[in-house]
Amino acid sequence: MLIDSEPAQMQWLEAGLLSAGHEVTVTSSALHGLMVARASRPNLVITDLVLLDGSGMDVTVRLSRAGIPVMVTGRADAETEISVLRMGAVAYLARPFELPKVLARVAVEVGKCPVSSRDVLVLGKLTLGPQWRMLLIGEKQLHLSAREHDLVDVLMRDPGRVFSAEELVESAWGMRTNLGTRKVAASVSSLRRKLRAEGASGYLKTVRGVGYVMRDRD
Repeated sequence: MLIDSEPAQMQWLEAGLLSAGHEVTVTSSALHGLMVARASRPNLVITDLVLLDGSGMDVTVRLSRAGIPVMVTGRADAETEISVLRMGAVAYLARPFELPKVLARVAVEVGKCPVSSRDVLVLGKLTLGPQWRMLLIGEKQLHLSAREHDLVDVLMRDPGRVFSAEELVESAWGMRTNLGTRKVAASVSSLRRKLRAEGASGYLKTVRGVGYVMRDRD
C-alpha cells in the first residue's frame, strides 16, 4: 500500500511497483490508509512523513502495533530517521530516491527475490518497466506507443550497443521486411521528439550508416 499526498510521487512509485510484479493499493489519506491497511493487511505500507490529513509517524505507530510493516519516506534528516525507526518503521527512505533502490528495499521487506535486471531498466535518468507503456524521466512520465516501448526496451537492455535497423525490426517486433526498417526510423524520430520535449535529448543516437544506440548522455 502507498500512502502519499503528492500525486506525481505516488504515480511514479505505483508504476514502478506494478512493473516489479507487486499488487498495489494507493491512497492520499492517512485515515483511509489506516482503515484499509487494517482490513486488508498488506505485506508492506509505504507512507510519506507528511500527509494532508495526518502524520506518517502516526501511521507508523498504529500499523506497527497491529503487526503491519511500514516503510517511511521523507526529507534527508538523521534525527527524523532515528525517530521514525524507534516508532517501529522497518525502513526510512530519504527523498529524493531512485526507483531501483526502492524496489530492492521493498523486495527485501516483503520476502521476495531481489528484483532482476529484466524487471526495471535504468539508463541515466531514464527508467523503463516491461509492463509499462511509459518511460520515466526522473519522476516525469513520458507516454509511449507500443512500438516505441518495444524499441526502447531492446535498446536499453544493451546500452552502448549499436543496433542496425534490421536487428531492431526483428528483435523488437519480429519482422523481417524492408517496410519494417521504415517503421524503426519513424519510431526513432517520434521518440526523439518526445525526449527532446522533456529535456532528455542525447540518450538516443543515430550512428550514420550503421544504426541506433542508447547510452547515458552523462
